[in-house]
Amino acid sequence: MDQSEVKTKSNQFVKDVKCSVCFHTFATSGSLKVHMRIHTNEKPFECPTCSYKCSQSSHLKQHVKNHSSSLKQHLKTHTQEKPFKCTMCSYECKQLGGLKVHIRSHTNEKPFNCSTCSYKCSQSSNLKQHMKIHSDEKQYKCSVCEYKCKHLNGLKVHLRSHCQEKPFNCPTCSYKCSTSSNLKQHMKIHSDEKQYKCSVCEYKCKQFGDLKRHMKVHSDEKEYKCTVCEYKCKQFGDLKRHLRTHTNEKPYNCSVCNYSCNRASNLKVHYKKFHVFDDENKS
Repeated sequence: MDQSEVKTKSNQFVKDVKCSVCFHTFATSGSLKVHMRIHTNEKPFECPTCSYKCSQSSHLKQHVKNHSSSLKQHLKTHTQEKPFKCTMCSYECKQLGGLKVHIRSHTNEKPFNCSTCSYKCSQSSNLKQHMKIHSDEKQYKCSVCEYKCKHLNGLKVHLRSHCQEKPFNCPTCSYKCSTSSNLKQHMKIHSDEKQYKCSVCEYKCKQFGDLKRHMKVHSDEKEYKCTVCEYKCKQFGDLKRHLRTHTNEKPYNCSVCNYSCNRASNLKVHYKKFHVFDDENKS
């Protein structure tokens, strides 16, 4: 009897064959032959449809099976057949994968997690898009100017600045803008809600920009400077009024006489002093 053969309880002979490279043991020489292809990189089994090659016939069978399944799935894209239907709504689709993703809209399942922040989503494509915010890469470039951004939507919005496209219209007034966020901000002027509150005084306003300007009242910073003299102020409106002292501009005109001045407050004082008495006499 061959010393490499061992008699089992069922009276069957099993070969104790070892690989000469990694010393793994196999029951048959056939198994050893298949195993040796790992070391030789031999791939005798070839797919008749594509360039796929493998070392085992079982792998080729699985590959061909996958090929057939993929082809079957692909052919559905050329038909109107939608065999996969949602049991919770009327949604239908051509592929099982599409139905699985759709079901998450009902279950609120978000299996894809961002490794950098707490963001979660239901689709791998959404996660891929999200990850760009953690990258410095700005792959989308404007063909007109030097503008670059991370997201295609950002580039689309930017391009409206070149073509003056303003697709968002206010339903209350004639205001138009290029982004939905700008329209949302604008709509606050038509509301009585004053959601922005000053943390120092009782001031409230509708828009964040107004609050930002107001906060300068509580600051010692005077960022607006006159280009003619040493005058500095906190508000642009104050600088605008000051500049009239240099230009002698008097945009406020009395409707009764030929008086004009550079401040609205001065016009009010003038009217009360010289014309209120006349109005009372007329009445």
